[in-house]
Amino acid sequence: MSYVNGIGHQNTDTSFAAMPSTANAKSMRQRVLELLREEPMTCDEVAEALKLSPLSVRPRITELRNAGIVVDSGERKKLRSGKTGIIWLA
Repeated sequence: MSYVNGIGHQNTDTSFAAMPSTANAKSMRQRVLELLREEPMTCDEVAEALKLSPLSVRPRITELRNAGIVVDSGERKKLRSGKTGIIWLA
């Protein structure tokens, strides 16, 4: 599913109600960026370090990637789920 109306909502009342506040998203984005500047890591590692859900962190990494602030390092790492995750760097 793609977000045709922007990251985080599908133009429904429940989607809009569930969106994080702009200030909260900005703060979380900044925390993610600071962490990735210290050390390249996967989304799951960022979430664990910040004690957040990966479901909260992934959109912030997407926003930072879309802004050209973080990039895919080209490296991959096996996650606890058994899937392979991108190692992001800033």
